[in-house]
Amino acid sequence: MRTHRRRTASASAAVLALTLLSAGGCNGQTTVFSPRGAERQDEDIWGVRCITLRGANRVTVARNYEKSLRTIRGLKPDQVQLFHDAKESTVFYGRYRRRYDAATGKSTYKPDPLRDLKLIRQLSFQDSRGGQAVWPFRLADVEALPTTPIGNPAWDLSVADGYWTVHVGVFYNTGGMNRRKYVATEYCKLLREQGHEAYYHHGPVHSSVCVGLFPKSSIADLTREDPLSGVLRATRKIVDPRMLALMKKFPDSLQNGHRTYEIIRDSATGEVSRRIPIPSFPALTPQGERLAEQASR
Repeated sequence: MRTHRRRTASASAAVLALTLLSAGGCNGQTTVFSPRGAERQDEDIWGVRCITLRGANRVTVARNYEKSLRTIRGLKPDQVQLFHDAKESTVFYGRYRRRYDAATGKSTYKPDPLRDLKLIRQLSFQDSRGGQAVWPFRLADVEALPTTPIGNPAWDLSVADGYWTVHVGVFYNTGGMNRRKYVATEYCKLLREQGHEAYYHHGPVHSSVCVGLFPKSSIADLTREDPLSGVLRATRKIVDPRMLALMKKFPDSLQNGHRTYEIIRDSATGEVSRRIPIPSFPALTPQGERLAEQASR
């Protein structure tokens, strides 16, 4: 039964990933999925976040910065963008396509944003009140451009009321797929249709899919004295039967819809001795992270 469940979970996510890729006409495959609206957008376009403003007059101040950046020599006026939401106004510059290499964990951009980033950070303006030079963009950084929200907002782990969850999958953009957010939310939708309490979480590079919400007490912090050294060792143990049952049902943490393995090599020969599937694991929810941070202060 365990093997059957493992294959089912892996196949479900893999079908989603392959279906999405087939929509792009890869290798002459038939289009079986045609994304529309928000799903059609490229999710891996980044920009230089020049400044983020809050407060009553943030919109006016942001527009003034936008106009100023359009006049800077060395910057393209049509690459200056202004975004507003309910709380913030943010000025971005540029459009850089990011490519993430899962093997190395490194990202590259085309074109390279470093020249633009350095120029923007060094820009200074005269303070109209005191005449002093100010550097409003000194904290500029390269970040993903804001996009249309993807996925049912009720399934967003960021607003979920729980301390722990079980991480069952992660998606990231590659050379052949640049809609990891959409694929993750579709996998979440599939799990929901199968009766599971699934959630998605979009980070800067990865989109995770998790199942279930659990209280802090689901995992116990244990201390044990080493009988030889006398040193106290801290460990954690899952004590919630529901969490344990869920991890048996979803034994793997899939990557882009596929089971991945930790490769163990023989220290003497260097040959592969074992391949261990990457397991699912308990993870703090955003709410759990906030509570843990507050408790540590």
